[in-house]
Amino acid sequence: KDEQKELFSLWIRQVETFFTIKFFPAFEHEKVLKDKIKQNKKEDAELAGLRKIQAEELERLIAEKEEEAKRREAALLEERAKSKKQFSKKYTAWARVLSQIRPQLKKEAPKRELSPKKSPEDGRA
Repeated sequence: KDEQKELFSLWIRQVETFFTIKFFPAFEHEKVLKDKIKQNKKEDAELAGLRKIQAEELERLIAEKEEEAKRREAALLEERAKSKKQFSKKYTAWARVLSQIRPQLKKEAPKRELSPKKSPEDGRA
């Protein structure tokens, strides 16, 4: 019976050693890992939400910049159209002035041709 008690006692110590050294730390480690996994999933979800918000903000900024570029282009086109219109008005005004002056120039042109030209020889004599 003493031998059986010793074997049983040895077995109990081995089981106790297994539970205290191997099983419980492994169980605790598994609990820690599960907690870490839960925490990581939570952080990943938060990061995904932040990334989504950043992506939406970036899209909004891009849309605003495109809209601003369109406004600038429209303003530039409008300014060019005004400038062309002003040029056209100035051109028409000059065209009117020239149309009034041309007949007078044509009348004066023959007079100029009839005026006597001095030759270089006349000046030497």
